[in-house]
Amino acid sequence: FCNPFFCSHSMRSFLSLLALPPVSEAALCRYEWWVRDHVVDYLNPNAKMKLGLPVPESAESAGQYVNEMFPGPLIECNANDDVEILVANQLSEHGTSIHWHGLWMNNETGDAPTPWADGVHRFSHAPIMPGMNYTYKFKAWPPGSHFYHSHMDATQVDRGIKGAIIVHPEQDRDRKSVV
Repeated sequence: FCNPFFCSHSMRSFLSLLALPPVSEAALCRYEWWVRDHVVDYLNPNAKMKLGLPVPESAESAGQYVNEMFPGPLIECNANDDVEILVANQLSEHGTSIHWHGLWMNNETGDAPTPWADGVHRFSHAPIMPGMNYTYKFKAWPPGSHFYHSHMDATQVDRGIKGAIIVHPEQDRDRKSVV
């Protein structure tokens, strides 16, 4: 298109911009969670909910699950996607909060801070009390494997409020996943 001997540097730079692929738009990854109390079999925490099996009295334990799953639902998105997670606290007595372990609560360039979404109660926000809802909103960054867990107290994590987060690199946005 342009002879390099006769084009100025700025013209070559402009022409090189025209050859770039279009930038992908950030997607919205939206989830709705219900946090509830459950009586579970400590030795087989999914037996009652997935299989309908009775819980032996000797193995009864208090469980607190997200969407009746242990571990909780997988969060999967691409780097710099917008993430919204509505958490409905349906626990009988306790407040809760969710901490997104390993996520920066910002984007790649550092210009979209969301420290209030970090999920550490009494630090970034108040606990979500029983019967109340809260929507966490943040950017998915950095790419990699991370996890979330309740940050209310240690017993909620032990009772089941935890799960995995996968943030794919942006260049994987258009790839189809194979299961």
